Amino acid sequence: MHSVIESFAFLAYLDSLLVEVQARDVTPGRAVPDTLNLLHAQAMREHARGSALLYREDVNWQPTPDWRLDRQVIRLALALRERVGVEPGQRIALVSELRPEWLIADLAALGLGTVSAAIDPRLQGDALTSALEDAEPRVIFVSAAAQQSLERLDGRLPPSGRLITLGHAPSSGGSISLSELLEVGGTLDTPERAQAYRADARGVGPDRPAVRHYRKAAEADGEGAWDVVEWSQGEVIEQLRSGWLREQARSGDVAYVSDPTASPAARLALYAFLGDGYTSTALAPAGRELSDLAELRPTKIVAPAAVLAEVVRAGLAGVEEQSGSNGGWVRYASRLAPLARARRDRRAIREILGGRARRIGSIDPLDSALAERLGGIAVVGTAPI
Repeated sequence: MHSVIESFAFLAYLDSLLVEVQARDVTPGRAVPDTLNLLHAQAMREHARGSALLYREDVNWQPTPDWRLDRQVIRLALALRERVGVEPGQRIALVSELRPEWLIADLAALGLGTVSAAIDPRLQGDALTSALEDAEPRVIFVSAAAQQSLERLDGRLPPSGRLITLGHAPSSGGSISLSELLEVGGTLDTPERAQAYRADARGVGPDRPAVRHYRKAAEADGEGAWDVVEWSQGEVIEQLRSGWLREQARSGDVAYVSDPTASPAARLALYAFLGDGYTSTALAPAGRELSDLAELRPTKIVAPAAVLAEVVRAGLAGVEEQSGSNGGWVRYASRLAPLARARRDRRAIREILGGRARRIGSIDPLDSALAERLGGIAVVGTAPI
C-alpha cells in the first residue's frame, strides 16, 4: 500500500515539474529600442491590448487604453513645455504613491528630455526638504497625502518648483491641478504640435539622464535620511533587456504591481510592462492583495516581500485546513509522500496567486525560504538596483 502511494506521488511530481518547466519557457523577444521614449512610442503604435493600465476606483477596476494614455501624456507634455516653461535637462519631481497620474507625469517628463525624479512619499521633515533641495525641480507633482507632508514643512519647502496636484488633491495658492493642466494641454493638442513633440521625444538619446529616485535609506530611523539612484535612458533599457523584457509578452498578459512608494524596482517593471505592448498593468492599492490576485489572475506579479509572504502563508493555511477536515488517512499519506505534499503546497500557493503567474518580482529582498517556495511556481527575482 505504501509503495503504491509513493509511486503515484512520484509520477504526479514529475508531471508537475513538466508543467512548470513548460510555463517557464522564455521565448525570444522582439527588438528592444535604445531609449525609453522609443520603447513607449513603439508600444503606443501597436494597440495590441484592451487596456494599458487598470486602477481600482471603489469596487471596480477602471481601464486606461493605450490611446487615452498616449493622449494624456502628449497633452501634459505640451502644457508643461508651452505654459509652464519646462525645458530639456531640467528635473521634474514626483512626490506621490504609485497611481496612473504618477505614470502620466513620469512619461511626459521623459518625453520632454527632462529627468523624472521620484521622491519616496514616506520621506518627511528634513529628509524631504533636503531631497527637494538636491533635486531642484522645475515642477513638483504631488498627491493629496504627500501634499500634507509638504505643508508640514512649515516654510522649509524649497522655493523652486511649480506645484501640480494629482488626483483629488486640491489646488491652492500658486498650485494647479493635473486635470486643469490637461485641459490646457487639450487646447494645445494640434496634429502639428503632437507630431513635433513625438519627434523631439524620439530624438532624446540613450545617454540623456532620465530617471532619478530619492528613497528612504534602509538604515535610517525616524524621519531618517535618503539615498539616490539615477539612470540614463539607455541604462534603464539595459536593465529591462536583462530583466523583465527577456521574455516575450503574450496576448492577454496581466501584471499586478503593488508598491505605494513607486520604488526603482517597480519603475523598471512598469516601463517593461507598458513598453512590451501586450501587458495590461494593474496598479494595485494596498490592503486587498489576496482578493485582487484572485480577481485579476495575473501572469506577472511585482510586490513587497511582505505581501508575497502573506500569499504563501494563506496558501499553506488553506492546505492545513483542508488536510485537517479530511481525517487522519490524508495526513498519514502526506507523511509517506513528501513529493506529493510539496506539489500540493505549490498548487495551493499558485491558486492564491491567481493560477497563472509566470514571473514574480519582489521590490525588496526575499529570504531564502520564501524565494524557494515561490520559485517552485514561477521565475522569481528582484530588480538589479
